[in-house]
Amino acid sequence: MKRASAVLDLDKRDYDRKLRQAAQDAEKRGKQLRQSFGKMRDAILPVTVAIGGTAGLVVALGKLSQAGSRSIAIQEAFASRTGDATGSLEMLRAATHGLIGDVDLMTQANVALTMGAAKNAEEFANLARTTISTATSTVPAS
Repeated sequence: MKRASAVLDLDKRDYDRKLRQAAQDAEKRGKQLRQSFGKMRDAILPVTVAIGGTAGLVVALGKLSQAGSRSIAIQEAFASRTGDATGSLEMLRAATHGLIGDVDLMTQANVALTMGAAKNAEEFANLARTTISTATSTVPAS
């Protein structure tokens, strides 16, 4: 019986040693996996950010392109309706004292000329001048 007990005891010690070794190996492999995944994350993250940034850039460029196309269409319509886009725009800038941007000026002029509120750029400039003058004279002093 002693011999069987000694064999079992040796087997148990061997088993415990192997179990500790397996636990240490598992911990070591776990560390290696965490490091590998960390390295993969570090390698993938800039690519992901770049893709997201590129997508954002593509969207922004698309919007800019649409705005540019819209602005060109407004300019062409303004030139068509006024006959002299450069001179008319300078007249409108002077009438509004530069308070309104060019695209907005051309857009509003196009609407006014199309709807008949003004017959030409000079009439629209007079309307704009009157509007600006009225607006600035009715603003209370600070």
